[in-house]
Amino acid sequence: MKLKPILTCILATGLISLNASAEPIERLALDPGKPLVIPIGSKTATTVQFPRQIQGIFGFGLTKGEAPGTYHYAHPDGARVLAFRNLIPDKETYVSVLLGKDDLYVLHLKPSTEPPIAVHLLDQNDLARQRQAWRVEADALAERQLDPDTARLFNLLKLGKNERAFRIAVPHLYQDVESRKVDYRHDDDSVATVVKKLHRFPKEDAVFINGHVENHTDEALYFDPGSLQVKVGSRTYPVALVDSASEIPAMGKIPLHVVVRGGIEGERAHLSIKNEFRLIMPDYAPCTDDPSLTDQLGQVLVPPGDYDVPDDGLFPETGQKGGSK
Repeated sequence: MKLKPILTCILATGLISLNASAEPIERLALDPGKPLVIPIGSKTATTVQFPRQIQGIFGFGLTKGEAPGTYHYAHPDGARVLAFRNLIPDKETYVSVLLGKDDLYVLHLKPSTEPPIAVHLLDQNDLARQRQAWRVEADALAERQLDPDTARLFNLLKLGKNERAFRIAVPHLYQDVESRKVDYRHDDDSVATVVKKLHRFPKEDAVFINGHVENHTDEALYFDPGSLQVKVGSRTYPVALVDSASEIPAMGKIPLHVVVRGGIEGERAHLSIKNEFRLIMPDYAPCTDDPSLTDQLGQVLVPPGDYDVPDDGLFPETGQKGGSK
């Protein structure tokens, strides 16, 4: 199957709320219909809090320390919390947790070198209530909100992709741009993403990310680029624009170009490129020739030529032209 580059605009719909501490604290929704993946480390314990009292815990390889096992766990009687620590790095397990009389949920514990220190599990209705709007003064809203102009995002994408050539052709557009070469890798065994270069456009509060995704399996994989997320330190952000193919060839790799602009509510994020930026892959599956699956990507937007000089009028003057910072 020929790889076709696609450009997908994305609305911020994901909900992963993390605090700014050294280790992330995640808030996830319980789903009785599918296991919930929880990364667990071997050096520190991860505490999982449930919305109601735990009535029963069942799982293969669980131990409280008195017998061998793959995951050590602790659960105070009558409490709503479980604490897990991985004992064997390459072992996964499933844990069934009974809440009340009839509510059974399944956790998929996976070894991780970057586990959260705590996970708050909420009922889906509770998360829905947290998404509801609240009163915000008009002045505060205007200050926080970003200009959603899609044309600007396309121009930022072009400036990032063709930075080496455009710094010569239109150097004043890079006068305030911060750039950094990096090597940040996020690996889940089958697929890995690698971030190689960052550009920050301060007036647009946007970060351009250049990288690639590697397929370590012997079959081509399909994914939705519109579902990519960016992890910056301990926080996770939605992407504003993605330029990527949707198919990763077997034992191959494809380039990724991503623009991050603001947080989930459209507010300014003020992200520094001194942070670690890691690309988090969405679910992926073996490729299919079924055209109905491809159509699920939704609207596809293709800019008019990758090497066209960006429209100068879409950017405010940044000072004297001709110099780069």
